[in-house]
Amino acid sequence: MHALSRIPHHAWTQGYFDDGTKADYEVAETVHTLERCTDSFRLVAKRTKRRNQDDLFEGNYHYGIIATNIPYEEKDAQAIMHFHNQRGEFEKMIGELKHHYGLDHLPCGQFSANSLYFTIGVLAFTLVQLLKRHDFGPAWKKKSVRSLRY
Repeated sequence: MHALSRIPHHAWTQGYFDDGTKADYEVAETVHTLERCTDSFRLVAKRTKRRNQDDLFEGNYHYGIIATNIPYEEKDAQAIMHFHNQRGEFEKMIGELKHHYGLDHLPCGQFSANSLYFTIGVLAFTLVQLLKRHDFGPAWKKKSVRSLRY
């Protein structure tokens, strides 16, 4: 919080979603180093205005921080936010494959049989993703197969 408090008010910029529409958060960044370390890294901060009344102890904003070593020339603060969110979405897909499609373990010790089992699971996942996007509309894009079943 001390590093975030040193970010000037004018350094906070409007955040945007992947499609270019305005988001309900602001983005800024600072450079930080640990106490006994000579290497520094970027802190990309996202702040969202609290919806409830102001908190006496925590302030007017809720903060989220991403620590990264990706250079600014490669990705600016907003691009880091999008990159981080995409990684989170991919982790969610992996979890869905494991837990909802039965791919958390393979059925036997034969490579060919396990390969076929895994291929069928990924094919089922892909078909459900196509069904959700093309037949059910954008509201279903991020829902799991469990929601579809219910």
